[in-house]
Amino acid sequence: MYSYKHTHFRRIKNSCRKALSITPPPLKSCSLIMENTGIHNLSRHILTREETILLSLGTKFIPRPPDTSNTAILSDLDTFDRSVRTKHFFLNQPPSEDTSILRVKNTNWSPPLASPLVENYLLEVRSQILTQLAAKPTRNRLLPANLTKAIETLTADTSIIIKPCDKNLGIAILDLDWYKTEAFRQLNDPATYQQLPGPPSQSTLHDSLLSLLDQHYMLFPPQKPDKQTKVATYILQSFKRPLKLSTFYLLPKVHKTPVTGRPIVASIGSPTYLASKYLDSIFKPISQLFPSYTKNSFDIVKIFESQCFQHSDIFLTADVTNLYPSIIIADGLRCLRIALNRKNLPDCRIEFLISLTSWVLSNNYFTFDDTFWLQLRGTAMGTPVAVSFAVIYLGIFEEEVFAKCRSLYTDFLMPALYKRYIDDILALFAKLIDAQRFIEVFNNHSPSITATAEYSAHSAIFLDIIPFKGPRFFESLKLDTCLYEKPMNKHLFLPHASFHPPHVFKAFIRSNLCRFRINCSQDDDFLRAKDLYFARLLKRGYTETFLTPIFQPPLDRLRLLTARTHSTANKSEDSNPLVFKTTFTPRTRTLDLKKCFTYPEYLFQDPHSRIIFKHPPLVSYSLPKRLLSAPIISSKLRTTPVPK
Repeated sequence: MYSYKHTHFRRIKNSCRKALSITPPPLKSCSLIMENTGIHNLSRHILTREETILLSLGTKFIPRPPDTSNTAILSDLDTFDRSVRTKHFFLNQPPSEDTSILRVKNTNWSPPLASPLVENYLLEVRSQILTQLAAKPTRNRLLPANLTKAIETLTADTSIIIKPCDKNLGIAILDLDWYKTEAFRQLNDPATYQQLPGPPSQSTLHDSLLSLLDQHYMLFPPQKPDKQTKVATYILQSFKRPLKLSTFYLLPKVHKTPVTGRPIVASIGSPTYLASKYLDSIFKPISQLFPSYTKNSFDIVKIFESQCFQHSDIFLTADVTNLYPSIIIADGLRCLRIALNRKNLPDCRIEFLISLTSWVLSNNYFTFDDTFWLQLRGTAMGTPVAVSFAVIYLGIFEEEVFAKCRSLYTDFLMPALYKRYIDDILALFAKLIDAQRFIEVFNNHSPSITATAEYSAHSAIFLDIIPFKGPRFFESLKLDTCLYEKPMNKHLFLPHASFHPPHVFKAFIRSNLCRFRINCSQDDDFLRAKDLYFARLLKRGYTETFLTPIFQPPLDRLRLLTARTHSTANKSEDSNPLVFKTTFTPRTRTLDLKKCFTYPEYLFQDPHSRIIFKHPPLVSYSLPKRLLSAPIISSKLRTTPVPK
């Protein structure tokens, strides 16, 4: 497939540069040679060749966008200038202690001009960018006619709906009738949802939140009764615009038989969204304090690199069934209170957080197909606080389960390892009977929470790794690990013809290779995963010329493990760097922004500049509109054809 030649490092480096400078293939040719489409057509609609090409590009594909106008780039420069002047203005102010999400931008305030040297630098930056833009006329490029036709035919067919699959398993085309039937089957569960005759009253929601804030002295602080608290100002922003309810939709579980849907409630802009976001900023650090907390599979690999286990240890993997909608709100708040008490927060603070959480969970209103609903139990997937609330709940829940196991069974032994990623559990017990006892007590601890479990004496599947008793285990009692990928994984990597910044393609490929190397403790397993990855990228339209230089440099597993462990130590000290943000388009792509933002020597004659311009500005790109965005793929139902 490809060869690993022992070449000099400089030759490899030069070949990398040469390959990465290659222009991505045209959209049409890349689409036609793509073998891996990842499409699940579960509808009566027969896909044309053009529609197959369109959908095979995936949900992240970006076509070549129209060029950015001078006006848009100048607006981005205005924003950058404002950030520089703001930094200059607050330079002699005491540092703000508020670095939370509670900062509300005052759009009516403009910072005064900075020092003459700084203002001169900003003018020079603007002049250089305008000079470069003058040599780059705007051009509007249209999509290939075959893709335009495919978009028109798919949006015109109101009998189907197109959704990304659950578990990132591709794109599904579904009959709209089936989609609605499945959605209403789930919504008609009276224990979880209640249908309403109409939308809730925005004024009622607003008044209830005002009352809650006032009751806990969070509306106006006693020491400043004429000024709203930052918490109130932030949360009440949701009511400065017309009522917007959350939207209920399904992600098809094509890996299940029969196919069902995972319920998601898109809550951005809803009345509870900002309150939920505020709570998540507080609960997330608390959720990470539990001994079972697992951020990702790397946390597990690190344990297996240092901890030894016994030959008789039994693997237990478990998955909590429908966790989010299954949490009884009162029980969830009880567990939350226990976790907050451990932080030694003031009682008044705890009562406010509990009351606000109850308000968020009890007012989860949403719409589906012109009907209105209220969630009665649990938390919706899609609201910011959902994950941290669920993790805290299960953290207390499992502590109580272990305490009950020790109380019921005098010979019960705690597991040598117990880790959990949200609702996925991995444990190693000394005896099978103890693992079975744990699951039995777990499933009887609450009437709404259950878990399905698997036991093995040899291996387990957890996230994207398979820990197993391999060659290393029989030498040193350290478990081996290898990469796990779901059998239905379609490996729909971003096509090389997508209009992303060039570094994105190399970055995600290299990042995956590093992940494979870390996850595979045995060299043979890594090389096997590497070969498969290379072949799968070829099927998504990449060329050997582009891939080979990225795949050739060897990866040292020990070095990668060490680098990941100490990566946080290399972060910049500047928590508020200067950033120039603009949209990535054909015009902005060719701008030499590094040259434009280079600091002239005269700038540092001003002592303040040494602080403001301590580091070069970061250049950040916002991406243009994706090809498979609304109306082709949207959380809202589309019942009428979209006009051309």
